[in-house]
Amino acid sequence: MNPQDLTLAIRWFTAAIADVRAVQTLSAVQEPLCSLVCYHCQQAAERMLKGVLAFHGQNIPETHHIALLLRLVKEQSALLKDLTNDLSLLTVYAGENILAVSKEPTKEEMQRAISLVDTLQKALNKASYPMPA
Repeated sequence: MNPQDLTLAIRWFTAAIADVRAVQTLSAVQEPLCSLVCYHCQQAAERMLKGVLAFHGQNIPETHHIALLLRLVKEQSALLKDLTNDLSLLTVYAGENILAVSKEPTKEEMQRAISLVDTLQKALNKASYPMPA
């Protein structure tokens, strides 16, 4: 592995974990702003997937489209081939998309987004990607 690829992957994973921490903090309040929590879930998933691509020395596409990133990741890692395509549901919460949504996500939708990111993070940990603690 190229050391620069590893360094870039760790930067993506570190940014993703910062989003996970934001999700944990923002969702713990009595009346969470569900759109903000969902946005950070999308960002965390996007950054984790981009970290996997960087780890494998792949070009990182400039996109927020989770389905595309997920497809590219599955091509690179047999260990992640079973990731659920439901992750693509998070794309709707990307910055430019969340502004176009006319209603605030529900608490149930927020919990679903959190669950998807948690599942992705666990899969990356199980596959031994260099995710920060």
